[in-house]
Amino acid sequence: IQQLISMSPDISSFPSGHASVAFALAFAVWYADRVWGWVFFAAAAAISAGRVFVGVHFPLDILGGFLVGWFAAWAVQWIEKGEWRKVGRVLR
Repeated sequence: IQQLISMSPDISSFPSGHASVAFALAFAVWYADRVWGWVFFAAAAAISAGRVFVGVHFPLDILGGFLVGWFAAWAVQWIEKGEWRKVGRVLR
């Protein structure tokens, strides 16, 4: 494999940080607006494919980033929907 971007061997590539952030953003937007969510998913997929293409990640790294991004967006959405209502009741 000819890497287009040189990476230090001591840096871990699993999961992909770029994919994690891109998919977390895509899921967060998707929870708010499904149409724009698909646009952000397409961008996240393009970012992730680019990371594999240049040789700095394996597809499994991208899958790990996808799962981390999904979980992060889900957790924030869950807290926002349920827990903030409790905080609002306490503050009233």
